[in-house]
Amino acid sequence: MRINQPIDPFLKRRVRITGNSNFITKWLFMLVIIAIICSGIYISSDIVKSLIISQKKSLNTVPNNTLNSSQGINYTDISEKVLTDDSATNLSQITFTSDTIQVPVKSEIKPMAEIEPVVSLKTLLNKANKQIAMKRFTSPKGNNAYETYKIILKKSPQKAEEILDNIVAWYFTQGEKFIDKNRLTTKLNRRGSAYKMYQKLSEIAPNHKNTNKLLKIIITKLDKRAREQLSDDKSIDNTYITYQEMFKIVPNNLKAKQLLTDITNNLFVKAKKQIDKQQYSTPKNNNAADTFKHILAIAPDDIRAKKGLKKIVKKYYGLALRRYNQGRYKGSMTWLERGLQVSYNDPELNDLKKQISEKVK
Repeated sequence: MRINQPIDPFLKRRVRITGNSNFITKWLFMLVIIAIICSGIYISSDIVKSLIISQKKSLNTVPNNTLNSSQGINYTDISEKVLTDDSATNLSQITFTSDTIQVPVKSEIKPMAEIEPVVSLKTLLNKANKQIAMKRFTSPKGNNAYETYKIILKKSPQKAEEILDNIVAWYFTQGEKFIDKNRLTTKLNRRGSAYKMYQKLSEIAPNHKNTNKLLKIIITKLDKRAREQLSDDKSIDNTYITYQEMFKIVPNNLKAKQLLTDITNNLFVKAKKQIDKQQYSTPKNNNAADTFKHILAIAPDDIRAKKGLKKIVKKYYGLALRRYNQGRYKGSMTWLERGLQVSYNDPELNDLKKQISEKVK
């Protein structure tokens, strides 16, 4: 039951109400406890801060030669003495020195990504032989015998040469098969040829004996084919096609140069026979003018062919002039037109044509 404070001053001084005083005391006590707790928290935070600062200073002053490493990396290590020292009643009293702490040091060990796996020579040889058996000579990329050969070459040049010989042998054999089929060079609608096999060999083994051997066989076969074609006047065009194939492969080869000379000589002999038969520009596809032009198409600087055409033009001019002097202007014009077909810009033929035009007006 709550008792109110007396109103009378006399009684008020003598009567003490204990209920109210206990209430005030309780709150005062709680305030004191709260103040103590706050002070403790504040002091603790200062201690932690001072500890961190002390640690950082110690880390910056640690010499490198006092640090121990484990597998290339050093780790922080608090001294066991500090952890078990009963005399250290306050963490703020602990001093961190180079003897009590170690910090990480960057290792000089090569990153794992840059370390090449060690593969034995026997493993590489087995791998290369399997790739050859599967006909993976230069493809696919990353898994072929030629790439494996280059790795083996660093370990054992002698063993590597054996692998290369096996690769070259396959391409050489394929080249011989194409030669037997008379597929010497690649033409339209042909996927493979002996020359294509040579090109592959020249990429992977340019100095190999079989590479040069295959090229010599191809040239010899082309030259033989050309000689057979050259013996037949009707196959002269095919002979030149064969020459072009040879020239594309080896433009400075002596056999190619000699073949071109033989072709022009053969054509010149043919043109002389046509002139003897007075087949100057007729009949079509069998006359001296076309033969001389054929020579110039093959060898633009051939002097004999140029002189041969001039001789034909002179012959037509003479026939036209004779008819003109006889007053046979129509006949003269016929020979002039033939001459102009051989050389449309010949000055003598054009001048005579102008004179005939004035006469027939």
